[in-house]
Amino acid sequence: MQPTLDEAKRKAICAILSVGGTRRMAARFVGCAERTIRNTAARDPAFRRALKQTDVSPEITFLKTLFNAASDAKHWQAAKWALQHIYPERYARRPQTFTIDQTKELLSQMIQSIDKAIPDEKTRAAIRRKIRILAGAAPPSKRKRRHVR
Repeated sequence: MQPTLDEAKRKAICAILSVGGTRRMAARFVGCAERTIRNTAARDPAFRRALKQTDVSPEITFLKTLFNAASDAKHWQAAKWALQHIYPERYARRPQTFTIDQTKELLSQMIQSIDKAIPDEKTRAAIRRKIRILAGAAPPSKRKRRHVR
């Protein structure tokens, strides 16, 4: 029985991955399922090594481009963009965030300011109630971490 991924298809898969393509894209290109690539790699140690090497190849290429940016100012922004979008966990900017404790402190300071600025106790109490309701109505984070990124 002939293997689903012959040598030509394996090379095409590695070529696609080496320029930043995904395994899904490579599978569609050669006409197989992603699972077929995974299963073939599990059975063939040489193909598995080739996949591991090609997975990091684009990152290395983009890093080299950035490294050489001083001499070739035309392409460094493209490399930066690619790194930020292909490997966001390492290269994308992270938004500034508040911790839960910082948010609680901010709300506490707001309530103290309201207490000082509004003389009527009923109005102050109504505003404090609204703030507490709003603070409790925030949708819970899907992540179970104290710092949301």
